[in-house]
Amino acid sequence: MKTSKSLFFISLLFALFAPNSMNGQNFVATSPSGHALRYYVISGTNEASVESLNHNISGNLIIPSTVTYNNTTYTVTMILTSAFNQCQNLTSVVMPNSVTTICNKAFYDCNGLTSVTIGNSVITIGDEAFSFCERLTSVTIPNSVTTIGDDAFSYCTSLTSVTIGNSVTTIGVLAFCSCERLTSVTIPNSVTSIGNAAFGGCTGLTSLTIGNSVTTIGKEAFAYCTSLTSVTIPNSVTSIDRKAFDGCSGLTSVTIGNSVTTIGSFAFEGCTGLTSVTIPNSVSTIGDGAFSLCERLTSVTIPNSVTSIGDYAFEGCTSLTSVTIPNSVTSIGNRAFYGCTGLTSVTIGNSVRRIGSSAFENCYHLSDITFPTSVTDIEESAFAECAILRTITFEPTTPPAIASNSFDHVLRNVTVNVPCASLTAYQNARYYDYFTNFNCSGNGGGSGTGGDNGGNGGGNNGSDTTTVTHGDTVYVYVTIHDTIHDTVCPEVNSISPTVISDINIYTMERQIVVEGAASMPVAFYDMQGRTLETKQSRNDQPVRFDAPATGVYMIRVANLPAQRVAILR
Repeated sequence: MKTSKSLFFISLLFALFAPNSMNGQNFVATSPSGHALRYYVISGTNEASVESLNHNISGNLIIPSTVTYNNTTYTVTMILTSAFNQCQNLTSVVMPNSVTTICNKAFYDCNGLTSVTIGNSVITIGDEAFSFCERLTSVTIPNSVTTIGDDAFSYCTSLTSVTIGNSVTTIGVLAFCSCERLTSVTIPNSVTSIGNAAFGGCTGLTSLTIGNSVTTIGKEAFAYCTSLTSVTIPNSVTSIDRKAFDGCSGLTSVTIGNSVTTIGSFAFEGCTGLTSVTIPNSVSTIGDGAFSLCERLTSVTIPNSVTSIGDYAFEGCTSLTSVTIPNSVTSIGNRAFYGCTGLTSVTIGNSVRRIGSSAFENCYHLSDITFPTSVTDIEESAFAECAILRTITFEPTTPPAIASNSFDHVLRNVTVNVPCASLTAYQNARYYDYFTNFNCSGNGGGSGTGGDNGGNGGGNNGSDTTTVTHGDTVYVYVTIHDTIHDTVCPEVNSISPTVISDINIYTMERQIVVEGAASMPVAFYDMQGRTLETKQSRNDQPVRFDAPATGVYMIRVANLPAQRVAILR
């Protein structure tokens, strides 16, 4: 018994991959629809496979369930590899219930095919079996089918409806890729695996139901399904693979099942309509770029099961306003929150050791940050361009390692709070000399400061003080040797005009405006003293500079003292 089964499966595999040279006799007979077809007898059986005699078949094809040759009747069980491929004038196919296997490329590129009836004994639909059947509008896959092969219906661009039978366990790679008119898909509970890019590029897909036996959603499985608005990932799923929903720009709602342990790299990248997401307690890894460029994402809940946040994980989520990194996280990846320009509040959990390069760069609405005792490394540009940071609190007794540009373009005189017992260690640590205003707290003798500020804006010898009132807040500017220092960083769209002799400097429409320079040169500096631009005033016309980002800048007219101006974008 085992020997006969083995022989059958060997002959089946041979048919799938080299059918046109099958052992056994072959003959030609006319089908019920009047088409001449070639049949191959499967050795040792009363079964036959079928293919077209040539590739000029047109019209409606009916494949018989049996065929008789030399007084022997054979049951037709297999449609051979490339059996009817590129039969451009074939319009419909009816397969008998006797067929169990549709081999690879059986109807590949039959671009005139509009209708197909698959018999209810088919078990396997081979790779590319109906690929590029561009006029096929609907297909019903019967309950007998267990496997839909790779590319089986890819690029069937007119396909609007598909019914997947409840015995299918595997949907192959690219199975329905770029079926751009497909509007609704229900994946039955029998399916355990959705292959890579299985429904990628189905831009018309608006409704998706994923059965409760699926464990893996493959790479790019639903990538660029731009009309999909919501998706529920069932509790059976343990892994959402790389780019699974990448570019689903219409997606506004995602429910992630409570068995998912890994959200793969770029899984939801570019889901620009997504406004909130709750990551379940089962997830331990948020992959690289998992939610990057989700521009409307305002809220994300990261559970205390997550141990690592990947590179780029939330990069460019410009509407995200606050984030809490739970105590379970040990590492925040490079550029994890880069360019989250709406971020005003960040809480870093007390197990984080590493904050990757550019992790919070260009988060220019972030006003304060606290590093818990666990932090040991703050890498390059981690908080660069966070131009309105007012307070940085370091809780570790040993200064974390920082790079020379970890806080690039942050005000040098930002208030830096450190443990009193470690004040000297911080002041002497490598690259901490960037900061000029240290305060200490906790046991160890009160508080201390460092830097050029004379306390709370009182000024030193040879200094001039300018006070500007905005609403109920008073901002103090101290000019010391042509450099401006202030006690706070003003978060205002413009500052009341500040007068140096007859020169007015103010902000308007995201520009810095200098009036009354009287043909004198005007220089535009960042707060590190680097020249950004120099212009010559002409004919008493105002000089205007475009501020590159939110921040505080200095303007100097000729050799007059420098003046500080704030921009809030």
